Amino acid sequence: MWSTFLRSFRIFFSAFVVICFIVVFSDFKYIIPSKYINFLLWFQFVPSAVKFYDLFTLAAAGFAGVLVLTLITGRSYCSFLCPLGIAQDINSRIGGRIRTMFRRYGFKKPFTILRYIILALVLVVTFFSGIYLLNLLDPYAVFGRSVTMFIKPLVVVMNNFIVWILGKFDNYSLSHITVSGYRLVAYIIPAIFFLLILGLSLTKGRLYCNMICPVGTLLGFLSKISFLRIRFDVDKCTKCGRCSLGCKSSCIDFIRYSVDVSRCVVCLNCINICPDNALSYGPVRLKKKSPGADEGRRKFVAGSLAALFGVPAVLKSQDTKTPIPQILSTVPENRTCPVAPPGAGSLEEFNRTCIACSLCITVCPNEVLVPAFLQYGIAGIMQPVMDYTKSFCTFNCTRCTEICP
Repeated sequence: MWSTFLRSFRIFFSAFVVICFIVVFSDFKYIIPSKYINFLLWFQFVPSAVKFYDLFTLAAAGFAGVLVLTLITGRSYCSFLCPLGIAQDINSRIGGRIRTMFRRYGFKKPFTILRYIILALVLVVTFFSGIYLLNLLDPYAVFGRSVTMFIKPLVVVMNNFIVWILGKFDNYSLSHITVSGYRLVAYIIPAIFFLLILGLSLTKGRLYCNMICPVGTLLGFLSKISFLRIRFDVDKCTKCGRCSLGCKSSCIDFIRYSVDVSRCVVCLNCINICPDNALSYGPVRLKKKSPGADEGRRKFVAGSLAALFGVPAVLKSQDTKTPIPQILSTVPENRTCPVAPPGAGSLEEFNRTCIACSLCITVCPNEVLVPAFLQYGIAGIMQPVMDYTKSFCTFNCTRCTEICP
């Protein structure tokens, strides 16, 4: 009964979260206060971690709350708070009929080595080179770019269509909106990546979350010692296999009465599917330690985590290839250096910390901020750049600095 209530709560809460993010990223009237946007961003793992690294303040410590939540409840963040994960669940639900035409989920062996290699690669590249690989894989940034790219233009088109209809009846309560700040070429790679994720979720469920996503891998590692998790009641289980066929993470092995908690996203669907009430969500039941523990994998992950906390100073000592403007005379020159958003500081600092989520682009009232293509180099694709050929920056506007995670 309690688990059924939690599943219903998860569905309504996750729907509320994803709607909030869609509204924020598609707000073409620019009316949502910055404090509400910052409240939403506080719970997003990567933006919070990057901000905490730069500012070292409790106001940016939301990622620590996510870590504590994971140690208690498992990977509930992936089903309750991650907008990309929720979007995959919605897409997977829509693709239910497509799956039944082929095959259902079923248990599959984990891509353990690949997952940890990707996580280690992201950490090494982030601390020794730049944040661009993390920008590409961060679920929050992927979702934000996708809404800005697909949904916001659609909302604007719908608004303009309604304006046209109302105009036929001499009703001018709404105004026509023009969106001019998009560089389609900059969206090609993110668009392909997002469509690939959606395509995988149609038939493979949470494959991206359990094979590629660095946040999912890190939280999955911590969830191995979580206090709450999905449990089997071997006395009730009849091995019908419905739980495994309905598990979007493909992590339930009903033959061995086991759930791979590192891949389980705590969607609680298996509990609802089970006809024998053999599954429940509660405190872990302690077992004797297995003598065959994989010490090599533990050392590998420990080394990756050591890189996370032990090499930040290395980044500051690295040379940067970021273009630096040089004014050789008082004669006006053609600018060859991109203009970063207000408050960005140096280009080196900006390129190192910007997660390219496109939030500042979507809230800019004058649309002078556009996604970069190669202005910052290949490592700065999708990071915002000022394009004064499109528009101008209002003197007293501070929206981008207020909402930047």
